[in-house]
Amino acid sequence: MLSNLVLVRNGLKERMERNLNSPKNSPNPSAERIIR
Repeated sequence: MLSNLVLVRNGLKERMERNLNSPKNSPNPSAERIIR
């Protein structure tokens, strides 16, 4: 359980950093929806 939360948090961190560096059009909107 806890390890899953940590993995999800790390994934969110990575995604946020990537979004900051990438243009506004995200290449994978469906993935964004799943995470939220």
